[in-house]
Amino acid sequence: MSATAFDRALAVLHTDPNLSLPATYTPANGDPPFPVRLVLRREEEPLSFGAARILSSTEPAKFEVRVGEIAAPAEGDVIELGDGTRYVVQGAPVRDAEGLLWLLDTSSA
Repeated sequence: MSATAFDRALAVLHTDPNLSLPATYTPANGDPPFPVRLVLRREEEPLSFGAARILSSTEPAKFEVRVGEIAAPAEGDVIELGDGTRYVVQGAPVRDAEGLLWLLDTSSA
């Protein structure tokens, strides 16, 4: 199966050091850890402070990862970013409509 233009565009975005993060992915099933590149997606929550409105990033963090990098993510898997920050996958990972990305909902470890 050949890569579509969308596959190629995602590959560029997910390997760009300005947009993606290097991480180590450790499956909860005991398989060995392996390197991945993730795109961080944080939900933003509007906060009011007097007349000002501020957008604040909220926890938990959500990460996008290409299906080709993680075939079967699962609840309890651990993501460790290059700075040592660790996250645990919570709930069932969800694939995007095209089936090219996993959206991983996490909590701080």
